[in-house]
Amino acid sequence: MTLKRLRAIVTALTLTASTLSGMNLSQAETALQSNKQSEIFQAYDTFKSAYMDATVEGDAAKKRRALEGIVASGNKLHIDVSDYRNKLKTLPAPTTDVKPAPATEPEPVAKPEPASKSRVKAPSIKGQNRLDEVEWDSGNLVFHFEKPLSNRDVNFFKLKKSGKHGYRYVLDIHAVLDRSHTLTHRDLKRISLTQYKPHTIRLVLESSQALPVRFAKHEKTLTVRAGLSGVTSPKRVPALSPVQARNKERVIVIDPGHGGKDGGAVGHNRYKEKEIVLSLAVKTASRLRERGYTVYMTRSKDKFIKLRNRTGYANKKRADLFISLHANAVPKSKARKAYGIETYFLSPSRSKRATNAAALENKAEVEDMDFYGKSTFLNVLNSEKIVASHKLAIDLQSSVLSSLRARYKEVKDAGVREGPFWVLVGAQMPAVLVEIGFITHPKEAVRIHSNTYQDYFARGLAEGVERYFAKNR
Repeated sequence: MTLKRLRAIVTALTLTASTLSGMNLSQAETALQSNKQSEIFQAYDTFKSAYMDATVEGDAAKKRRALEGIVASGNKLHIDVSDYRNKLKTLPAPTTDVKPAPATEPEPVAKPEPASKSRVKAPSIKGQNRLDEVEWDSGNLVFHFEKPLSNRDVNFFKLKKSGKHGYRYVLDIHAVLDRSHTLTHRDLKRISLTQYKPHTIRLVLESSQALPVRFAKHEKTLTVRAGLSGVTSPKRVPALSPVQARNKERVIVIDPGHGGKDGGAVGHNRYKEKEIVLSLAVKTASRLRERGYTVYMTRSKDKFIKLRNRTGYANKKRADLFISLHANAVPKSKARKAYGIETYFLSPSRSKRATNAAALENKAEVEDMDFYGKSTFLNVLNSEKIVASHKLAIDLQSSVLSSLRARYKEVKDAGVREGPFWVLVGAQMPAVLVEIGFITHPKEAVRIHSNTYQDYFARGLAEGVERYFAKNR
């Protein structure tokens, strides 16, 4: 690729980011205080655009401001911003002209707002647990957890009657969901069971009349009694058919990396990347199908497939998402230090780590790089797919980490990163590459090879897909 063409790409990406975000630097800095992931993402793009502009303009102050914003927003989004952080360190210290402050009256100290009387603030909860299943036992809701519950694991409060909403009874339970549950009762207006926070499940019972709600814990069981009429249901409550029908229309292609003559990396205990990712892909496809999605796999056996044929297959199936699964690797000298889960979306490389990882995945078909570089590379780098792929990468990364950490310790978040992975080139839908861990790391290799770990990983990927579609309908 010529230098002239590379500059054209950078210019196009700069204009794209600026147009997408619609923010200026001040607005981007304000957006950093938001809890909304979409706003932080827009701010990140704005800062990157401003950094490019400042570099061209030679504006040192703007460059520093932009770099500080990239680092701050990147950290919140779990994006590798080490290169930008290093660039920020090399900038000269800013010079500040001190001006006398105008004479003004001191601002009054704001008084703290009184606590809301409509709810009781729940104390902080420590520990982890997972909800295995929930069932109706006559008129009681019975929750079964993976581990025993402590007194600090459940907090209950009632919201005051408020117009059409009537009474709301809320239980916050320190645990995580591994799938969605549909709960209904003829005497209630609504029952909601959601992952309210990363490690907090929230149960909401909504009624037009006051209820004598109480709960009881016994080891791994939590029973919620609300004086409801008898209803008995199976242990596993099936999802509503409308939800399955909606998901059925969404097509996902899972791509187990490598295969056939391309074995990928060989790591600890001679584990083979192509075998591990195929096993995980099968589990992930099963999880997604349980949720109603239409799922295809680029390969279901040990078969070699050209890189460009993988996304070509997804395009043919008119897929909504393309997820490629791989296992990372490093030389033996670094095997004990390199571990962690990474998720990449297509972009010119932003770090040495991304370049190294991409080199391993790209080496099977070097000729395809030239093919893509000449015919489709510029077409792929369009704003809509970059943004959508970035969002998908964030949702998958966070969901996988949440799922795994409920059972396994020392699961490392290696971040969401940009990288030049050619297996993603040509995809006409949001596409990401998940490095499920380092096959060369003694402990992590054993984990990613185990069925139990893969089950939790597959749950996380399925939950990440759910999160993505919930926020991007």
